[in-house]
Amino acid sequence: VPYVKGEIRPGMRILELGCGPGLFAAWVAKLCEINGIRDVEIVAGDRNPVAVINAYDNAELNGVSAKIDFRCGDGLKVVKPGEKFDIIVWNELPLNTSIGDIVSRNIGDTEYRTQDAIMSEVGGCLKENTGYFCFVGTGDVWADWIAYWALKYSLSSTQDKNSNNNTQNYRLSRKK
Repeated sequence: VPYVKGEIRPGMRILELGCGPGLFAAWVAKLCEINGIRDVEIVAGDRNPVAVINAYDNAELNGVSAKIDFRCGDGLKVVKPGEKFDIIVWNELPLNTSIGDIVSRNIGDTEYRTQDAIMSEVGGCLKENTGYFCFVGTGDVWADWIAYWALKYSLSSTQDKNSNNNTQNYRLSRKK
């Protein structure tokens, strides 16, 4: 998870959305511990209660469970009212439909509607001027989706491609 490694600072608030086994949250907590980075608040959330339990267990195995706030909820419902984050990370959205399919066939893909609802709220969960949403995906289809959501929800976007494993890191932030 090197795409945020050099950016974690004391006092930051970080959310791993759809945390699954919580590896990112545990990694950040361990990184902070090793490097003496204090007062970083880490939240790991997933809609699957078994995933949240697994995330806790993984953090416990690494000795960092007390440094992570584990929450169960669908999408950004894990965010409490008024909470803002410096970094929100979401690894590989579970979306299997291309933009072309949705536009040309006007299909009401459930996964798309779920992702779109989350993307509509991301900007409101980011700290103004500093916060960003980071999505890591594989394949070129994600560039279209990120561009679409950036335009639709007035967000700025950037992309970094990692040629070693065909992953792209996308960042969306509130427009200044």
